Amino acid sequence: MSGDSKFPFRGRVCSAFPFCRTVFLHPAVSLILAATVPVTLHAADLLQLSDGSSLQGEFLEISEDRTVTFEHPYIRDAVRFSSDRIEWLRFDSINNLRPVEEPNAFLRFVNGDHIYGRIAGISDGDVELITLTGDRLRAPRELLQSVTHLPEGFSLLYEGPMGNDGWRMTRRSGVVPAQNSAPAQPGWQFRNGIFMAEGPGILGQTFPLKDTVYVEFDLAWIGFFSLYVGVFADSPDSYDYRSQSYRLTLSPASAAVQKIQPNMRLFEFGRVRFPDMSDTSRVRLGLLINRNDNTITLFRDNQVVQEFEEKQTSIPSGNSIVFSSNSTGPYLKLTRLHISTWSGNQPFFAPRESAPDSDTVYLRNTDEILGAITRVGPDSVTVSNEFFDAEIPSDRIIHYSFSSGSLRQAAEAPGKTIRASLFGGGSLALDMQSWEDGVVRGLSPVFGALSFKSNLVRQIVFAMHDEDQEQEFDIGGGFQEVIWDDPLDR
Repeated sequence: MSGDSKFPFRGRVCSAFPFCRTVFLHPAVSLILAATVPVTLHAADLLQLSDGSSLQGEFLEISEDRTVTFEHPYIRDAVRFSSDRIEWLRFDSINNLRPVEEPNAFLRFVNGDHIYGRIAGISDGDVELITLTGDRLRAPRELLQSVTHLPEGFSLLYEGPMGNDGWRMTRRSGVVPAQNSAPAQPGWQFRNGIFMAEGPGILGQTFPLKDTVYVEFDLAWIGFFSLYVGVFADSPDSYDYRSQSYRLTLSPASAAVQKIQPNMRLFEFGRVRFPDMSDTSRVRLGLLINRNDNTITLFRDNQVVQEFEEKQTSIPSGNSIVFSSNSTGPYLKLTRLHISTWSGNQPFFAPRESAPDSDTVYLRNTDEILGAITRVGPDSVTVSNEFFDAEIPSDRIIHYSFSSGSLRQAAEAPGKTIRASLFGGGSLALDMQSWEDGVVRGLSPVFGALSFKSNLVRQIVFAMHDEDQEQEFDIGGGFQEVIWDDPLDR
């Protein structure tokens, strides 16, 4: 990075200074820090700069010239950055917002936008949807790529980490009784947008879980590790054989799918080997659990590894999700955590490429219908082809996509567009005009002129040219396809 006066930071600047090994600063910043009385850090917004440096503090505004103003507790005056010096900006919280509308669909657009909401209607010309906040958005139909119907009772419980977010973090003392008097070892902590374990500890939270739960996360490590992931656990801050739960037991070489039953009995559904994981230090894993049917599906890197099922009748009844680290380090990192829940055993769906010459409707019994989607209403979809016209109830449809030949690309302004990750999931691209007084204004290549409250945004990515960076921090965007018998026919 250059050391010009317009960009004074060099190296890595951490707000949690006790954890920083080395800090290099421009001399002007050093003078400011020396003249500043240390204060308590109250905010935890996180700013990532283009060279990997980061600042944790309080975001103030984005002006019309796209200058970002950021306040750090150890810097006397607010610091202003040109947006081309910033990779992304993550916000500490979304102020415990609650959706006004429950989503029943997940819409994908040609430019990568994806929105949770309710479909008001789709015609030849337009698509209209109602967002989680009750706002109505309208877009040209030829920009809509596909629609996924969410399972009944679907609720997105968590995407992050954005902060401690209500998680209970418990450190452990010795791991055997003789060591119980030993000092507590470092356990789970939240640092710079990451849950990190540097020793034995528990990271847990209680959620309003329904029949089916989907948990997906990125895991990174150094050396050997041992991790338990408990779902439907009894408690968020203790985890042992007295806590009934479904459990994924992980090490660098294998994963075991298990259930802790009453009277401290452990039942193992099955075990899979990951011999190639010894050559890497990062993996994305997912668990799809239906406690009524005692089924567990394990995903790795967005692909199904194996589906497990057992007939024992004991069903864990807790409502906690727990990550229990059992190793002593050096570290284990947990990022891009997505937790959702819904009723019954309806599947998620992995979107496929749009067919070039026809619209495609995927039914819940795995049938596919090719043709032309002529109407989409709140409760049904009408499909027409050379053999028949069919009006299909929405609850029989998993997913439908529009032919690639009927789509057109959205026009974007290169270098000016940000991507905003939204409350409740989803994201949209925006040529941002201003961010002041709690309101974001800008031009969407899909929805046109937009104005919305800034607390709806969880994160913004400035470096749109870097697709890997965008993927890294666009949390929990995908669906997976797992086939069950149609529960409506049972």
